[in-house]
Amino acid sequence: YGTSQTDKQIISIDPNSFDLDPVQFYERITDEFKIEIDFNTNPYFGGLGGSVSNTIDFIFKHSKKNVKRTDPNNHLFSFFDNFESNFKTFNTKNVTIYFHMYSMMEGHSAAKQVKEKLKIALQNNDWSEIIQILLKVKQKKLIFDLDSIKKVVAELK
Repeated sequence: YGTSQTDKQIISIDPNSFDLDPVQFYERITDEFKIEIDFNTNPYFGGLGGSVSNTIDFIFKHSKKNVKRTDPNNHLFSFFDNFESNFKTFNTKNVTIYFHMYSMMEGHSAAKQVKEKLKIALQNNDWSEIIQILLKVKQKKLIFDLDSIKKVVAELK
């Protein structure tokens, strides 16, 4: 999937809409999640076909593996909530410092995921997910405003 797409756009994708045969994609899923599919009862790739969100729902219903749903915005919430607890101002210097701290606490991939989500929001000028997260953050001493967030994200490396 493209890095310029939001989670909502990605899960609405139908792998069958590409010129490539999605069979390898579905085979990988059945192997990874230990799913037994029956093409006789469901000829549409054994139930895996359709949008990515339908495929995810099918995996959770039929997987033999212990699969847990996680909130894709969990890292965003954690990032902003902990940032608010550690800093008094939201600026590029503090965000850069905090990304290093966050990477050590939550792991490099979590920090990278937060940066990517922020950059996608900037690129698409769609801040709805970020705003929803900020509304959940208990703002005790720091008020996040969208203009300062846009400025900081534009300056991130």
